[in-house]
Amino acid sequence: MRASVLANLYRARLQRHWLQELLAAAGIATGVALVFAVLVANASITASAKEMVRGIAGKADVQISARDSGGFSAALVERIRAIDAVDAAAPMLAQHAVLRNGTRTTAVDLVGIDESFAEVGGIGSTLALRGLLVLPGVYLANAAGEALGLPAGEGAARDVAVAVRGHARATRVNGVLGEREIGSLANGRIAAGSLERVQALSGLDGRVTQILVKSLPGRAPESRAAIERLVGDRLAVGAVDEELRALALATAPNDQATVMFAAVAAVVGLLLTATAMLLTVPSRRRELAHLRIHGYGDGQAALVALSQAAALGLVASLAGVAAGYALTRSASLEPPAYLAFAFPIGTTMRFAWWAFAAAIAGGTVVACLAAAQPLFDLRRGRPVNAVHRAGAQVGQRIEPATRRWMAVAAVALTALAWGLALVWSAATMIAVGLLVVATVLAVPAALAVVLKVAEQVERLDRPTVLAVALGAVRAANVRSLALAATCAVAVCGTLAIGGARTNLLDGLSEDYAEYVSTADVWVAHDGDDLALQPFRSRAQEIAGLPGVAEVREYYGGLLDVGERRAWVIGRPARDRVMVPPSQLIDGDAASATARLRLGGWVTVSAAIARQQGAGLGAVIELPTPTGTRRYRVAATTTNLGWGPGAIVMNADDYARAWATSAPSALEVDVEPGVPAAVVRDRVARLLGPVSGLQAQTAAERLDHANAVAGAGLARLRQIAAMLLLAAAIAIAIAMAAAIRERRPQLAAVAIAGWSRFAIWRALLLETGLILLAGCAAGLVTGTLGHLLLGRWLQETTGYPAPWSWSPGQTAVACATIALVAIATTAIPGYLGSNPPPRLALGKR
Repeated sequence: MRASVLANLYRARLQRHWLQELLAAAGIATGVALVFAVLVANASITASAKEMVRGIAGKADVQISARDSGGFSAALVERIRAIDAVDAAAPMLAQHAVLRNGTRTTAVDLVGIDESFAEVGGIGSTLALRGLLVLPGVYLANAAGEALGLPAGEGAARDVAVAVRGHARATRVNGVLGEREIGSLANGRIAAGSLERVQALSGLDGRVTQILVKSLPGRAPESRAAIERLVGDRLAVGAVDEELRALALATAPNDQATVMFAAVAAVVGLLLTATAMLLTVPSRRRELAHLRIHGYGDGQAALVALSQAAALGLVASLAGVAAGYALTRSASLEPPAYLAFAFPIGTTMRFAWWAFAAAIAGGTVVACLAAAQPLFDLRRGRPVNAVHRAGAQVGQRIEPATRRWMAVAAVALTALAWGLALVWSAATMIAVGLLVVATVLAVPAALAVVLKVAEQVERLDRPTVLAVALGAVRAANVRSLALAATCAVAVCGTLAIGGARTNLLDGLSEDYAEYVSTADVWVAHDGDDLALQPFRSRAQEIAGLPGVAEVREYYGGLLDVGERRAWVIGRPARDRVMVPPSQLIDGDAASATARLRLGGWVTVSAAIARQQGAGLGAVIELPTPTGTRRYRVAATTTNLGWGPGAIVMNADDYARAWATSAPSALEVDVEPGVPAAVVRDRVARLLGPVSGLQAQTAAERLDHANAVAGAGLARLRQIAAMLLLAAAIAIAIAMAAAIRERRPQLAAVAIAGWSRFAIWRALLLETGLILLAGCAAGLVTGTLGHLLLGRWLQETTGYPAPWSWSPGQTAVACATIALVAIATTAIPGYLGSNPPPRLALGKR
């Protein structure tokens, strides 16, 4: 069959049913956009980090790293260079810092390097060869310059405040470097300067945190072995790309959650497509019969139907990819800000050709599958005009036996989904997908129940308008079910995804509320939400302020345990809470607290405990800056909101193992009756603007942490919001398309003497019946999906996500969809409730 004939047939269909095709395209585009955007965003974190690591390390293949931010003696670099297998070695000092330019601030990796980097390559080679390291001050990567509102280029120098390790100093920014100068590093939040300058800024004279080593060709294993013998277990020695493996573990929980949610949303989007296609089934069946009656063979008729579906899928998938591309440009899909505390990450998205190809091919295939139902009319022995022999409106009838079998299948799928998720948590996405399918299958039974109840109401006082609405729903069974199924799938998906996300945020908030509840006022580095950056203690000065009851020194940092970059928390023994009780998985809160206060005991996240093979009471070895230390496990916990996992210990144990007297936070208790805000202001005045430290009440610190958590989970919020928006749009288009298709029936009712207002009321009642059935079916399966996703979040990602049902969220989801449907019916319904009489005679 010629392409021109196929095109003309589809053009004719679009003229008659353009709203139906638009609805189907919206469902396909939604699923494609969500999956494409999330997968690209997740993959881009690792891709940009890889570029950052290679951009800094250049040709180095081995790195020696400090186990804390205090670093080690720079004298070690000469001993490394003396190893036979080493070709070149370059020292580096890296610190987490906050830059301020007027009212603008940004967190950066402050990197100090010297001329020896010219032998290793990377950013050091670029800066050294350009002679930039001899200039005072620092250079910013373009991403950091943009955040501070500084122009690109090396021309206009400007002073900014650099806060690092408890000190804030004015520092000259010599220029903002783009990709032409430093390549992909321009996309990272980096400030770079000479090693001596950064040592002076951070108060770490003669110290470095890394040495990058370039081995002689073919001698990397020999070089690494010799370095390990030299430095022992107090420093970490490994390949340069081990940073990427640690990052992959850190982002895994967030990636798993977003991929799961995106997959569920895609399933919902594709089911919206299927329900949209249900609206088109009667018209497609009529067109198929029309083609066969006019002499088209079965193969030709099938080719027409599938070519139209493929064209629809291709166009909708292209639109979905475009929408997904736009989503990747939004701030909510940028790498979570909290990762910058531990890893060098960029902000540029990376697009692979396979992502485009898979998205377009997937959307096209789904459209073809969703449009295949009318092809059953091509079965052998079935009359070419079989569709015209059914009762009710042409192509609209569903047999009662079919409805019963669909209900049985819905119950069976629900049971299968529940059992599958309980036995094998990795199959939760499949289980939720089965629940969404069960939702569609349950809609006919739910609609039948609603109609039975409505019939009883009708018999009480025989409201004529209700009788007409009931008759319309029965006469257009497929159309009514398609509308109800669209509503049900939307409610199911929104409740499952939105509910699980709310549980996760509530769990993180509860965790952090217990974490900050140990003090009334916190003092930490500006922007340091995890309290990781050490500083010179001001505890004695603060303790002398009026209204201060007690000041305690808190310690915290990051430690590579195996391949996990764990968050280590050193709690003062006098803290009210040593470990958040709500976050315990194995162990007793009272005994764990007593053991932590005693010393020699730790609590660890369940993932770390499994990795180290350490259960309750077992010994776990931690590679601290003073060597390997052994502790006993007092309890296992969730990951305390940090993806790779967390370790809680006594502050004295931390100070000994890290050989430090510099806390990373101060906990301040206020005297009874003194407002915490008053003491906070007194502490802030004492610290002054040059300290780089910030005083916050516990409530303020909690609010900020919740904002950070919300930003880190912005993708989940966006997925839930986009799904609800797509569902609302789908329902709106579906309602408008249904009213347009019903104009001949409405014209017949008008000729029978019905007023415009009565027809309009009948349309609203019909919509209400359909919505009631859809919301009822979606509410049940959506709640089950919410429960399964919440359970999966806790077991798989390690995040705290205790399940709780939210009536408010359920009401919002149902109300949003209902309001959109009613509004869509009300306006087009009123406009279409007075159709021209000629439509009743089949004339356009």
